[in-house]
Amino acid sequence: MTDRECFEAVLHGKTPERIPWTPRLNIWYEYHKANHSLPDPYKKMDMEGLRKNLNAGRSVRNGRIFNIDYTQSRLSTVKTNDGFMNIIENSKGVITESYASSGKNAGTAIKPARMEFFLKDKNDYDVMIEHIRSMRYTPCFEEYQAYDCEIGDDALPLCIIGDVPATTIIRDYIGYNDGYFHLSDFDEKFEDLLFTFDKALEAMHEILLKSPAKLFLHGMHFDSQMTPPPFFKQYILPYYKKLTPRTRNAGKYIAIHQDGDAFHLVDLIAESGIDVADCLCTDPMAQLTLEKAYDAWRDKVVIWGGIPSIILNPDSCSEHVFLEFAGLAVDLAKSGHMLLSVSDNVMPEADIERVRIISEMLKKVQL
Repeated sequence: MTDRECFEAVLHGKTPERIPWTPRLNIWYEYHKANHSLPDPYKKMDMEGLRKNLNAGRSVRNGRIFNIDYTQSRLSTVKTNDGFMNIIENSKGVITESYASSGKNAGTAIKPARMEFFLKDKNDYDVMIEHIRSMRYTPCFEEYQAYDCEIGDDALPLCIIGDVPATTIIRDYIGYNDGYFHLSDFDEKFEDLLFTFDKALEAMHEILLKSPAKLFLHGMHFDSQMTPPPFFKQYILPYYKKLTPRTRNAGKYIAIHQDGDAFHLVDLIAESGIDVADCLCTDPMAQLTLEKAYDAWRDKVVIWGGIPSIILNPDSCSEHVFLEFAGLAVDLAKSGHMLLSVSDNVMPEADIERVRIISEMLKKVQL
């Protein structure tokens, strides 16, 4: 089996020839390259050379199936001293958000921090509603097909198609610090924006269903504290229960970027019809254990993760504990329903040789 076929076998609930292993290395590599701190064996390697040297599979996340334009609204970006600002302008007014980077992270794959959010008070909602209402999706299937052909047997491309409306609004447009205050103080405006967003994404769903792509990342950062069960049940679950029966009937897979603590959400995620939990965050980085997630999602949700990034850091995790965690993840992956990866990324503090050790463990696995 090729790497892609092994990956697809797990998605289909079948036993692959070998366990897929796709650690995301770009943050580690780009940080050390930018800061001239790559270890000697890797100084002359590019990212692809590093991946092959470590015997790791490819993490392929740049599939695109549509472009987005705005008919009655203008979205622009301007540089600032330490980052950039996004500006939305339309007939209802102007709103802004801003980002900033710290020194060593500039020019690396570590994203800038959001310093200011679009929705600061009640009046900002009308601008955002008009912006979302004017959103138009245009298919770009040829672009995806060219990308898919370029990747070939190495991997199944993942198409990142954005978050679901409720969490986009409360996390990205308002921010968690004020999100639940807005939900209480401006509940009608929040509901109006949510309804507008839901309707706008119906056009995206049709493109998704007709596209040649199979795997889509749609939903991010669900967390037992920040998107607790009552919020998930009221605002997120209905969205998925409307979408996922259609995607399954079309042979598509919906993944969520589950790097929040899902300890109190595992049953709701299973009920949602979501197919894959990408970058699953588990103990010791969260209350949720890998065993609990595996037991709750067996035959329902494929875990794409299993290796908490912190266990790759020698300052945070001894070699004995690292080997214990890695061994558990490999053992669970042997029994199916898991795509082994690092949750969320191999970070700059990691000992990159621990990635190699996991690769060597996997070589010895008999399926």
